[in-house]
Amino acid sequence: MAFIPDPINVASFEFALIVLVVLLIRLVGGERTLPYTLAATGLFMAATWIDMKALMVLIAALVPHYFIIRYFWGQPERARGHVLTAAILWQIAVLTSTKITGLSVQWGIYGVIGLSYMTFRQIGLLLSAARQSAPFRSIDWLSFMLNPFTLVAGPIQSWGEHVDQYTDTKSQTRQSRITAAHLIATGLIKITVLAPIFAGQDDFAKLATANADALDWFISYFSYYIFLYLDFSGYVDVVMGCGILCGYKLPENFNRPYLSTNFQDFWNRWHMTLGVWFQAHVFTPMLVTLQRSRRFKSTHTSIVLALVAVFLLIGVWHGIAWNYALFGVIHALGVVGTYMLGRRRLKLKKAGKLRELSDGMAKLSFGVRLVAFQIFVAGTFVLLNNDVSTVWEALIRG
Repeated sequence: MAFIPDPINVASFEFALIVLVVLLIRLVGGERTLPYTLAATGLFMAATWIDMKALMVLIAALVPHYFIIRYFWGQPERARGHVLTAAILWQIAVLTSTKITGLSVQWGIYGVIGLSYMTFRQIGLLLSAARQSAPFRSIDWLSFMLNPFTLVAGPIQSWGEHVDQYTDTKSQTRQSRITAAHLIATGLIKITVLAPIFAGQDDFAKLATANADALDWFISYFSYYIFLYLDFSGYVDVVMGCGILCGYKLPENFNRPYLSTNFQDFWNRWHMTLGVWFQAHVFTPMLVTLQRSRRFKSTHTSIVLALVAVFLLIGVWHGIAWNYALFGVIHALGVVGTYMLGRRRLKLKKAGKLRELSDGMAKLSFGVRLVAFQIFVAGTFVLLNNDVSTVWEALIRG
């Protein structure tokens, strides 16, 4: 049983009150009030979707992290070796254990997703704490971890992006208020009107019955891809708009992913802060390590291995099951294939062997690639909400 009966989400009246409190206190007290109001309202919001077991998990995730960060802060000689590795592994273990042991089911969707994004912030701060020069403030750390704008589902911010909000002097303009209102209205329409149309329509177990027809297949195939975009991007639109009203800027997380024509383009448009995080904390360090080891003659081999590692991790981050791992494998192969094709096109272009298409043919080519890729990538999202055996059985019977 949660401390407060109904979990607060961005489409709720309670969240609007939280934003109003943050806004009013900021208008009276200025930017210096932001860390205090964000920490207090974030703690209140978290209390609405955790029970006592989840509270213990939250304490296990936050308390050790706080003391380790203070130990590392501005001390590069301390952030080397086993302590840093153990701290990162501890954060991963806390998140993983909630999924493996079934605590995630008891906690609910808000708690699990919130802990996932909190883990990203914690690991990012662990890796950057030793390089910090500004004094450590506990209230900044708490507001970073429990920020109500990013608590449930991101977007993923860095420590620098967060604390910069407290030093920048922002004044509301008519245009900024219009932008905020547009984002909030658009997000709420996505979440409350459009997304529910597609929610629950992607159950492939129903397609294993003899009554399933072509329309059932079409709806189930595309529903989760559409639902996830509407629900997730709608959430981000709302919190970005609310942040603008409160003088708090959040990074963009989506850039029209339905216009992507390949996997590389897709991940430059879809959940962009997740891609930036993995690039900074997994891809780049792994690539540097592989190149320094001189195990491979070609830099491209190291790039391919780092890309595969990133997308396998993205797959299992979604869940500890074969369907999530397969999702990661498909996207890893897709990104690697796109990278290799791009290299080949570049070689042909340099050799003068790449024929330029006319405007009409270029538009036709773009349209064909767009449709083909969107159909394919929608199929990969089927795996995020159906286990592999269910999908396979539906395919066999279909």
